[in-house]
Amino acid sequence: MDERSVFDKVKDALTTAVTLDFPDDQATTCLFTDASHIGYAIIVTQVADFDSKKPATEQQPRLIHCTSGTFTGSQLNWTVIEKEAFSIAVACDKLD
Repeated sequence: MDERSVFDKVKDALTTAVTLDFPDDQATTCLFTDASHIGYAIIVTQVADFDSKKPATEQQPRLIHCTSGTFTGSQLNWTVIEKEAFSIAVACDKLD
């Protein structure tokens, strides 16, 4: 099984296992981004009662948005930090 098919399976599992929630202006919004050599992912969650002393996994996050994309053309030649920054820039642009 290649990386793309595994990624697609994980993405499908996430979209069927988790229901997207509506944003809450009173909750703390958390942005998680990641990039690989071929693509990027963006996940936005919210936590009603955020506690900075607890890890994010113990905060009962609600999924607000999940998206991904692939790098093409000259983007494939970008450095790791450029790819990581791109996913943050896309999140800021698309989720504004």
